[in-house]
Amino acid sequence: MKNIIKLFLILFVAFGVFGCSSGTYYNTNSPKIDANKDLKRVYIHSVSAPNIEQTYINHKGEKINLDQRIDAAFFRFLKQELRKRGMVLVSSQDSPYTWRADFKFTKFSVSHKNTIFDGKMSGKLALKNINYSKNFTINSQLTQESVNKSEVSNKIDLLAQALASRAADHINQLK
Repeated sequence: MKNIIKLFLILFVAFGVFGCSSGTYYNTNSPKIDANKDLKRVYIHSVSAPNIEQTYINHKGEKINLDQRIDAAFFRFLKQELRKRGMVLVSSQDSPYTWRADFKFTKFSVSHKNTIFDGKMSGKLALKNINYSKNFTINSQLTQESVNKSEVSNKIDLLAQALASRAADHINQLK
């Protein structure tokens, strides 16, 4: 009887009945690292400033200056959005598997007429690592009523934040 039990145990182990195809037993209750959920490392290489020919908005004869650094606001919001999604931001591309992100503004226009704010931003996001090179065009538009002239700079920040959120979504979807 003991020999039969030993034979069954040997067969069970040999054919992987205990959870491993190699025939070795391992504890299924121990924590495992999910290989599919590796941390994305992102290096923001450059964010180019838009060609802003428009330095002010004319609102009822008054000039509202657009002295904001839109590229700096976009960079700040992009860092926040990437951290929210659990990505690791690095200060240099020390690994070939780190994603290098470059963003270039292609369009920036803002108007404020009769308390209606209309803003449009777009840009090109280029992502690279050793295996992949991907390019995306990202757009953001905001039209809102009842905007005072003191709220215009906040709306431009909101527009940059929406653009950064879309860029972070594209980075998050990469393998």
